[in-house]
Amino acid sequence: ARILAELSGQVARRERELLLALSLLARIDCIQARCLLADELSAAEPTVTASGETNLLAARHPLLVLSGRPVVPNDLRLGRPFRCLILTGPNAGGKTVALKTLGLLTLMAMAGLSIPASPDSTVSVFRELFVAVGDEQSVEGDLSTYSAHIRRLNEILQAADQGSLVLLDEVVSGTDPREGAAIARAFLETLADREVRVVATTHFEELKGIAFSDPRFENGSMAFDGEHLRPTYRLSLGVPGRSMGITIARALGFPGGVLDRATAYLSGPGSNLTEVIDRLERERERLRVEAAEFAALRKGAEEAGRKLEAERQKVKAEESRVVSQARQKMREEIRRAEGELARIMEEMRKDRRIDTVRKATSVLKEWKEKARAAEEDPVVRTLMSRTAPPAAGAKLIPGQKVFVVSLSREGEVAAPAGPEDRDVEVAAGGLKVRVPRDSVRVFPTPGVARERRSEGSGRPVETASGDVYLQTPDNTLDMRGMYVDDALPEIDAFLDRLSLGQAPHAFLIHGHGTGALKSAVRRHVAKSPYVTRSLPAPREQGGDGVTIVVLS
Repeated sequence: ARILAELSGQVARRERELLLALSLLARIDCIQARCLLADELSAAEPTVTASGETNLLAARHPLLVLSGRPVVPNDLRLGRPFRCLILTGPNAGGKTVALKTLGLLTLMAMAGLSIPASPDSTVSVFRELFVAVGDEQSVEGDLSTYSAHIRRLNEILQAADQGSLVLLDEVVSGTDPREGAAIARAFLETLADREVRVVATTHFEELKGIAFSDPRFENGSMAFDGEHLRPTYRLSLGVPGRSMGITIARALGFPGGVLDRATAYLSGPGSNLTEVIDRLERERERLRVEAAEFAALRKGAEEAGRKLEAERQKVKAEESRVVSQARQKMREEIRRAEGELARIMEEMRKDRRIDTVRKATSVLKEWKEKARAAEEDPVVRTLMSRTAPPAAGAKLIPGQKVFVVSLSREGEVAAPAGPEDRDVEVAAGGLKVRVPRDSVRVFPTPGVARERRSEGSGRPVETASGDVYLQTPDNTLDMRGMYVDDALPEIDAFLDRLSLGQAPHAFLIHGHGTGALKSAVRRHVAKSPYVTRSLPAPREQGGDGVTIVVLS
């Protein structure tokens, strides 16, 4: 006794600390239990609101998940735009399970538990939740099934308001179907008037039509596989379901003769609604299959799109690498050409002999051939075309070489296109197509490109034919201001001297003037035995005021 008293005294002295530790342990235990349950249910945290709107995506009944059996997930929606959901469908089709799933997941979310549904789900908080599920008959209380049910509905009517959620299984069953349906409809409409959120299961045909006339109501049905005579447990909103009583009875071995007679009795009022529901269910199943196929196709298309984008990025990276290498190579070639040209110009400045001019001409021709070969290279042409500006504002003529960006290939202009034309007809790959003008790139004209490179450079230039002519003081004869009779002997002596030195060409400057000297010079050199051919000089070297003669 003394030991117990001593221990009790020690505990009493630590009462406050021990109670706090007990409280913390309880909270930790509760949190751990929530985590373990969430893990077993593969649960997620929904968005919790007080809007009265519940939207459960891929919801599963927690007890069915814990049992380890396969569970068909369903989407359950309530609160917007409808307040009352009427669930119909075959017996053992999953109506009550759907009803209980919505109720249990709502309570779990309100208790701070994760729920077996998509994390994109939304759950509303309700002040009160009323349930009328199962048979509440009582022999001791002298209550029949119907009496107990009506008593429960009366309790709900007295307490339910805008902040309430009401779940009703087989509402107003156990009495005459016509009267039961009338009472059920009046009861549900009264709750709807109070803005109560309601989910009710029923087999009453009369309740299936409320949603077609009252937007506060919506139909929901549990699908049934008519081919294999079994429920699918899939919930669909917007369409009422059939009870399938005769079909299920036939599948359970009920006498066929009895069922045939029952079918005959059903050919009265209400049979049209059954046929409509049948057609709706078949159409719904067809749409579901098509939606699944479309989803599969879309997934495949998205995957193909991702692969195509990855391939495009790969090609783009490779193109950038090729462009970088090509640019580097071109820079090196340009540096070599500039160095070679500088060396030649320096030699010409120091030594103006004919053989030096001939050597310089040969080197320039070699570089000209390299430039021409580079321009014809497919990679260079493609890069030039892709980096060229669009053909906006340009007049395009048939046969003109172009690159079509949208087709990623070269082609030719097939029909004239003015600056105002928005489309261009192009021949590519054996076909003629019209493409937007802004997708057309015009290949740079080689002659124009060379002319621009030499413009104002003071360096030797090419003629339109592509030949290179170097002008030096030694191969130039200036006859401006001379008479024709004096100029022609000067030309003969000059060409004779150059031919002895094996000069390749000469420049005869006669100017424009009246044109008499120019005409006489050109007629004279055309007959000269020293001259192979003659031509006007390029604009950079005097144009038509200078005649270039190529010596034989």
